[in-house]
Formats: sequence, C-alpha cells, structure tokens
Amino acid sequence: MKGKFIEIIGLVVIVIIVVIAISTQRTHAPKEPEVYKIGAILPLTGDISEYGQRIKRGIEIALEEVNQLGQRRVEVIYEDSKGSSREGVTVAHKLINKKVCFIIGAVSSSVTLSIIPISDQYKVLLFSPASSSPKLSGISSYFVRNWPSDVLEATVLAEYAYERLNIRKAVIFYVNNDYGLGLKEEFSKTFRKKGGEILGIEAYPLNARDFRSLVGKYRNRFEDIEAIYLAGYHRDMAFATKQLREGGYKGLTLADADYGIPEVIEIAGEAAEGNIYASPWYNPEANETAKKFARIFKQRYKTFPSEFEGNGYDALKLIVEGIQKHGCDPIKVAQHIKQIKHYPGAGGYLTFTPKGDVIKPIAIMKVEKGEFKRMEVFEPVLDEGGNE
Repeated sequence: MKGKFIEIIGLVVIVIIVVIAISTQRTHAPKEPEVYKIGAILPLTGDISEYGQRIKRGIEIALEEVNQLGQRRVEVIYEDSKGSSREGVTVAHKLINKKVCFIIGAVSSSVTLSIIPISDQYKVLLFSPASSSPKLSGISSYFVRNWPSDVLEATVLAEYAYERLNIRKAVIFYVNNDYGLGLKEEFSKTFRKKGGEILGIEAYPLNARDFRSLVGKYRNRFEDIEAIYLAGYHRDMAFATKQLREGGYKGLTLADADYGIPEVIEIAGEAAEGNIYASPWYNPEANETAKKFARIFKQRYKTFPSEFEGNGYDALKLIVEGIQKHGCDPIKVAQHIKQIKHYPGAGGYLTFTPKGDVIKPIAIMKVEKGEFKRMEVFEPVLDEGGNE
C-alpha cells in the first residue's frame, strides 16, 4: 500500500514538473507584437517633398486596407528626411529606438545610401519605393526596392535616342548627387557604346533654379548639339528646359522619369513640348489591384495616381505579406520579397531579383499638346539568375 502511495506521489510530481516546464517555455518564448510598427523615412518637407507626399498617400491607402482585414494590426511611423542625408540618419536612429523591424524609405538615393549602414547594424529591413542609384544593387541583405535601377531607365533612353531618334551628339546636365550621378554614368556609357558622342557633361547643385550660366557656356555650340539629357528632379529640369529655350536652344531635350510630374509643364510651358523622357511604365489598368487602387485614389484625391503612389502602396503591402509569413523577422521577409515573380501590384507587375532590385517595363514618353503621351514600352530581358 505504501509502495503504491509513493508511486502515485511520484507521478504527480512528474506531471507538475512537466506543467511547470511547459509554462516556463511559453512564458519565455518570443511573442509576436499585437501591433507591428513600420517606419517610413520620406521627404515630407523641402524641395523634393512632392515625391514623399505622393508615396505617403499610397502607403495610407494600403494601411487602411491592411488594418480593415484585422489579421495583423499595423502602425506606420512617419519621419521627415527633408531630402537630407544627415536628417535621414537622425530619424533612422529615432525609428530604431521605437523598435521598428521594417522601414519604408528613402526617396533620394543619397539618403538611402546613408541609412543602409544603420539598417544593417540593427538588422532592420529597408524598402525603398523611389531610390534608383546603381550603387544600391545588392548592397545589403536587408535592402530591397521597387523602383528600377538607373541602369534600366538610362540605358533604354540612350539606346532609343541613338537608334530611333538618330541622335549622335549630346550634352548632359545632371544634379550633383547619387541620383543624378547614376543616371549620367549609365546614359553616357550606353550612348558612347552605341557610337554617340558626348560633347559635354555638367553637374549642377541640388535645388538649382538658374541655369543661365550653363546655357551661356553652350550657346555657341547649339547648332552641333542634337540633344541635351537632363538627369535631375522635376523642378530643376523644368527650369533648365525653359531657360534653354529662352537662350536659343532648338534641339531635343531628353530627361529622366521625374519629367513626368505635371508641374514640369506648368513651369516650362511650351518649352517642354516635344521633349522625351524615360520612366518605369505605370499602367493603372495593369491588373485588378492596380485598377482598384487607381479607383480608390481618384475618388479620394480627384486625380489619377502616379508610379510614386503605386510604389508606396506596394511597399507596405509586400512588407505585410512578409510579416504574415515570417512575423517580425526582417531577413526572412527580405528573402521572401527577393523571390517574388510577376506580383500583381498597384504599380504594375513586379519581379524582384536576388540583389533586391525590381524589374519593370520602361516606357518612352513624350510631351505632346501639354500632355504626357506614351510612345513605346520596353520589357527588360532577364537572365537565368533573374537579373536584367
């Protein structure tokens, strides 16, 4: 009898130990947060705030949709980079202190490049919806972007200028930062490789509005210049376009994607007519997601979205999709995004590469009768590794 009693006591003790062990394991197991905090570093004020505000509008629409589903509660914490690398670093540390696992940003390539060492150090995913510098390709395991590298955009435009427009002699004006530098390098390299001649390359400072000295420098050579390629932001390119025409330049102006901001036509007026630029092809009819997003956006803002709004929307949606699969694990979410092929996003169909780049069609656009008209769309060809 005594032996059975001891046996029962022993079993009870074992059960208690097992229960305590399980409880302890559950207590110390990492818990997924009730609210996922995602940071956003955007230029919300300053000279390039137009882009930051556009991207924010796209993020906000995506955020509403995500939280309405109720599967994962998401909070976006916005910080203003003001388009400054120094400010970008400061606000990146602020977001790290707020325990974010993911950051959407930045817009300017220079700001993004300044933030990457911080996101690497603290193992936070950085997802840029607008930075295009070739320096960013494969720069970090914690970095992805859904704006194509300058390699795509500038290469397509240089080839189009040489092969379709029969341009043989060109000059380049570029904004003196990583964005302008990347475009300048890729355009000049491709144009020269085709057989074209670059007659001059001129850097100008960020926020430049007065281009009369550059116009004067080349005025006596205007007859030889068949095209001037502008690699910058929409306002500086608009003022350059206007002042070139006022200075007597009658040739073609080529430009990057930012030329598609309507304010270019408002500032440059008739001087913008006939000019050509390359841009990631944004088609609001590309798929059901794009159609729905464009419809909601137009109802709310009484205008159609651009690729910037679409990219903001897709950036948040892709991060949340990664969270649903991997929780607050930045490296696994980054790996998940880099494996995505033909994703039907608001910004069109997206295919990512192992380097964290996105592959999108590039459109050649023309200013015609005060509107932006699509001339042709080029589909990038991928190799077996998924690279362009």
